[in-house]
Amino acid sequence: MAGPSGSGKTTTLYALLNILNQPDLKIATIENQIKYRLPGTSQSVVNHKIGYTFSAGLRALLRQNPKIILVGEMKNKETADLVFDAAITGHLMFATIPAKNTADALAHLLSLKIEPFLVASATNLIIAERLVRKICENCRANYKPSQKIIAELEKTFGPKDLKKIPRRFYKGKGCKKCDQTGYTGQIGIFEVLEIDAELGEMILKKMPMEKIYQKAKEKGMLTLSEDALFKVKERITSLEEVIRVAKF
Repeated sequence: MAGPSGSGKTTTLYALLNILNQPDLKIATIENQIKYRLPGTSQSVVNHKIGYTFSAGLRALLRQNPKIILVGEMKNKETADLVFDAAITGHLMFATIPAKNTADALAHLLSLKIEPFLVASATNLIIAERLVRKICENCRANYKPSQKIIAELEKTFGPKDLKKIPRRFYKGKGCKKCDQTGYTGQIGIFEVLEIDAELGEMILKKMPMEKIYQKAKEKGMLTLSEDALFKVKERITSLEEVIRVAKF
């Protein structure tokens, strides 16, 4: 999972673990802090004072031979090496990466000197995520955005992307239900890069990341910006909210 702090990565990972969680399946986690309790799993927290780092904790967890392991952060080469070693020996690994999108996450792995053949063969999915607030359905209404907002959108996304959404925009006017904010709840916007055989071959050949990213889009991958604009089109979130988080 890739994204900045507060982008919903841990929530999404735990949602996946919750789906996979079965009584006969051993799941273990090592995290900076435990945000969610998942019954039937072994959860641990890093403690640098006693030397229990992500890499040390991962080594300890591997001795217990769990089927699925969640690693809270994969920032350095030592941790990344352990994650990939575990992945190629039959463990299903989940981890977060400090990256802005899927291409940046892939580049980050390679920058840690992980062998391209390991990245290509052991990586199934890279998901980038952001959180946007949802328009309050109780006070949602169409409106005409200001020229300033339109200019900001074109600067952020470009006229080509904006042509994909209708010129009928919505936002919340503010009501008691949403405390006059115009928003209730949050939803994720996602970019999901699946490493298939073709993309794996491009990684092995050390092709430029821009070409790998472009090929993924040609194969149907929605980018973060495209998913954001789709949710604007579907009246789920507003233009202003997309601009607020649009650091893709």
